[in-house]
Amino acid sequence: MNLEEFNGQNIPRYAILSHTWEDEEVTLADYVQGQSTKQEWSKIHKSCKLAAKHNLEFVWIDTCCIDKSSSAELTEAINSMYTWYANSDVCFAYLGDYNRPRPDSQNTLRGCRWFTRGWTLQELIAAPIVQFYDALWQFRGAKHDLCDEIAEITRIDRAVLPQTGRDLQLLLKSISVCQKMSWAADRQTTRKEDTAYCLLGLFRVNMPLLYGEGAEAFIRLQEEIIKRCNDLSIFAWQAEGHMMPYVCTSVLAPSPREFMNSRNVVRSQDLIYNPEFTMTNKGIRISVALSVSRAIDMSILSLHCHREDKPQQPLGIYLSSIGGEVYGRTRPSVIPVEVAGARSQERSIFLTKQPPLDKPTSWGLTHGHHFRFRNPSRSSDLIKLVSAFPEKRWDKQFGFRARDAYSFVGINTYRVRWPEDTVTFVIACGFAPSIEPWVCVSKKGSKNELWAAANSHDVMRVGELGPQYRDLDLSIRSRSYMEKIYVQINLREFQGESEVARWYEVAVNATTRKPTRARNQSRGRLPASEETHLLEYLQSPEPVSIECKGAAALGVQTDCTT
Repeated sequence: MNLEEFNGQNIPRYAILSHTWEDEEVTLADYVQGQSTKQEWSKIHKSCKLAAKHNLEFVWIDTCCIDKSSSAELTEAINSMYTWYANSDVCFAYLGDYNRPRPDSQNTLRGCRWFTRGWTLQELIAAPIVQFYDALWQFRGAKHDLCDEIAEITRIDRAVLPQTGRDLQLLLKSISVCQKMSWAADRQTTRKEDTAYCLLGLFRVNMPLLYGEGAEAFIRLQEEIIKRCNDLSIFAWQAEGHMMPYVCTSVLAPSPREFMNSRNVVRSQDLIYNPEFTMTNKGIRISVALSVSRAIDMSILSLHCHREDKPQQPLGIYLSSIGGEVYGRTRPSVIPVEVAGARSQERSIFLTKQPPLDKPTSWGLTHGHHFRFRNPSRSSDLIKLVSAFPEKRWDKQFGFRARDAYSFVGINTYRVRWPEDTVTFVIACGFAPSIEPWVCVSKKGSKNELWAAANSHDVMRVGELGPQYRDLDLSIRSRSYMEKIYVQINLREFQGESEVARWYEVAVNATTRKPTRARNQSRGRLPASEETHLLEYLQSPEPVSIECKGAAALGVQTDCTT
């Protein structure tokens, strides 16, 4: 029960304690002053007794063996923690909430708080022998016997848990960065900075501790990893929630949580074949040949990794140019499969680690889209808006608002409902720095790919196809009711709410054509409104087709092919 200090090579054999902190932990100051009122003194006594049973004279406990008043000692301890656990003879993992009545969780190994904390991750992996003890200090099993259950609880690769020493280090070195990050994705720490500091040993990096920097600590951790390793899977993370497809963000993840879905991402080749990338004051410099897609003004950076069960589908991330050979990540909520196609020449680019506050474009920074139905016929009651995507950009009174978007794709789904039939169609619009504003329309069952892409909200594909179908008109016909609706769309610029803004109006004209049978009932004369629409249709400079029955009913001399 006496404190002793060792340096250099004269460190004796020792046990080490792994636990979750409680409110009344015994600090070094408490120990020196001999204060014995704190409840957690029992944790120290029990650890010493267990060490003695293992014929060990010493045990290391983080609460009372680190002088936390010294920033230098604290920094040394945290940077050395992984090594200290790895060099121990045995690690006692005390599960203070195991075998203790808890109304909020099951009384099982899986329900223990120990498996949810950030610091215990490296302690579990590094220590060669880990013995688990419940709240009453009863032995509950060792790591090497519980590998399957622990792997299921922690999502750590099963092969890692029984390894020790050099074999463990070689195995960890072969595992992708993003997969190791995924092990910490659902773990918590009391201090935000510790989310990064608790992973130092796992990635074999050292860095100074700056409590107060918040989330910046995890950014610094990634920078240190990049200095040591050219594993591009460090960029294989997915942002939570939906983000506008062309909004640029950093290529570095804000926290380990974004690696939640990267557990099965493995490297596609040895790192020796990966490109070099280094940190600079302009961003992360890398020499690559990017895949290009001019239609959506985006590129894909290959990460030279793939899902474990899909080796033929290499993964990448979407990039968009900010200017000055600097690229930001777009659509960070997805990790796309890299598609073979055109590539740019290999050149040095910079990947931004800070999201740009402003992004200049050839269109300026303000844009808008306005959907307006101008429907003189009675079909206005038939056509209803089903959904608008993305919802956050949709203004019911106006249309899509995209003032702050670098590029944009909007998709509206409509439904035409007759008494005996229903037809669904989409109207999509968009723009990009190198693409003029466009608008197009397609209905369910169309042979072109536009409907399928728009219906699944695949904005990347819609952005590619939309400009190709910008002049596409739509004819919707009920199979049973025998009535057609013709949807024609046009796009024009108009004066918007601000002199700085550039607004675009999408005018949608929907008119109905009644079949021949209905026209015969009008005693040879159409109602004025329908007659006008029909004459406009017949006088169109574009070729038209008239059914023979309809032509005869109107007294037009023609043949079937006119």
